[in-house]
This record gives sequence, C-alpha cells and structure tokens, in this order.
Amino acid sequence: LLLSHGATTTTTTKEEGGEGKSTRQQQHSLISDKGIHNVLLFITCLYNFKVTYCGLIYEVIRRLLDRMLGIDVELLLLLLENCGWRLRDDDPAALKDIIRLTQK
Repeated sequence: LLLSHGATTTTTTKEEGGEGKSTRQQQHSLISDKGIHNVLLFITCLYNFKVTYCGLIYEVIRRLLDRMLGIDVELLLLLLENCGWRLRDDDPAALKDIIRLTQK
C-alpha cells in the first residue's frame, strides 16, 4: 500500500511534468508530497495502539530498505521516531536483523 502510493505519485509526476524532469526533481516532488507520510503515520498509530503487529512494520522497513532513495530514508526516520521504542520491546531479534540489512 505504502509503496504503491509512491509509485502512483511518481507516475503522476512524470505525466504532469513531461519528459524534461530529472530523477532528482521527481524525487523532490515525492518528498514534498506529504500523503505518503500520513499513510505511514497512520500505520504506526495502528501499531502503537496494538491494532496490528510488528511484522507489518518490519515488512514496511524491509521494503523501504530495498530502494534507499531520499524519500525512503525520510520515511524510515519517521517510522522509527514514532514506533521504534515499541519495535525494540516487541521483537528485538527482528530489529537487529533490520540493522544488519541497513549496514549492508
């Protein structure tokens, strides 16, 4: 859901902006779009209120780590600021695996 929203935004930006936009300009327009931030905050709130489990959050983190664009780093920071403390309490081994993936 989260990554498909980003892909939709990229497609829309490409269609609206025409052929002349560079990758950096497309990435900047993704960062300025706060809709994806709101979706991620909603998911972290669901996790913090125990509506969903930590596996969903870890899957979002893994998918963000696959691309590692500027927007992905910004979203990772947002996610960890809002629910990182709970992730450490719920499944410290999975968090350790995520840290290893980040270091690669």
